[in-house]
Amino acid sequence: FPFFLSVHHENEKNFDLGVAFGSWLVTVIHAHLNARWYAEYGKHLVAINVDKKRRGGKRYKWTCTWRFRIGLVLYYLGLASVIYHDHIMRTLRPCPNNA
Repeated sequence: FPFFLSVHHENEKNFDLGVAFGSWLVTVIHAHLNARWYAEYGKHLVAINVDKKRRGGKRYKWTCTWRFRIGLVLYYLGLASVIYHDHIMRTLRPCPNNA
């Protein structure tokens, strides 16, 4: 959520580029490992031909299960909770100009 951050201009050097490059490297490695895992073990997630008369013929059967739907709701509730609590933490932090 980098767009929610407020930058205090009196201290221009508040972010090290090494952190940005390090996080980029970790993200690339994570994406590569996830792609390899799904390529090997995720073959059951491919669209299957369930019923040609309904919705164009191809459906993802696993997206219609109750486990997937509950997991999706829990994921978005967790995301909303993280955004809300980040907002609380940002408003609790004092601004250097007011100190």
